[in-house]
Order: sequence, then C-alpha cells, then structure tokens
Amino acid sequence: MPNNSINITREEMQDTFLKVYPTAGTIKAASKAVGVHRTTVLGWFKRYPDFAEKFEQARREFVEELESIAYG
Repeated sequence: MPNNSINITREEMQDTFLKVYPTAGTIKAASKAVGVHRTTVLGWFKRYPDFAEKFEQARREFVEELESIAYG
C-alpha cells in the first residue's frame, strides 16, 4: 500500500510561512494558509532567532510595500 503522507520539515514549513506572509498580511492568516496554528509560529519566534530575523525582514518589506501603495 503506498504511503501518501508528506513529511515536511520545520524549516520548510517556516520558509513556506515566510513566502505566504506578505500576501496573507497577518500571522494568523499566513498560519492558517500554511496549516499550522498561530501559537506554533509565535513559538518559532522565541525558539529560532534566525526565523524571527527573517520574519522581521519580511514584515518590513511588507510594510514598505503597503506604504508605497498608500502614497502612490
């Protein structure tokens, strides 16, 4: 019988979250889109400083994009 389960590493899940976040707009929406609970992502911030740093960069870029749109 074939195994249809997909094993995704935490790092892959974090990378996917970071890619989805700018279009989702919020941690809650990006978490839902990726299939993890929001509290899991909040835990990643505490446990994985490299993830927190990458998220902060993604957040800054997202904010700059919103500012660009707002100021036309």
